[in-house]
Amino acid sequence: QALLLLHGNRGSIAGMKHQIEAFASKFKVIAVDCRGRGDSTLGDQPLTYELMARDAAALLDHLGIESAHVVGRSDGGIVALLMGIHSPEKVKKIVAFGANI
Repeated sequence: QALLLLHGNRGSIAGMKHQIEAFASKFKVIAVDCRGRGDSTLGDQPLTYELMARDAAALLDHLGIESAHVVGRSDGGIVALLMGIHSPEKVKKIVAFGANI
């Protein structure tokens, strides 16, 4: 099963190295830098949580993954919750921690 891991604001997915390692024993981990963070570009659209949630759903589509468990910390938790609202078919379960939505 796939697990999409989303990091928090001002960080990168590298900060979740230990979670990636732990989850990789049971899941196909999709670990990516969110828009404008780490190795990801910002693009020319205004940065919003909704845009990042669309990015995450589009990434799953691009990878041919129908749905995934989504784990998000801080801003990543907000993105996970918005995925559940706007793209529920893409989300099996959500674990959001430190999300302030």
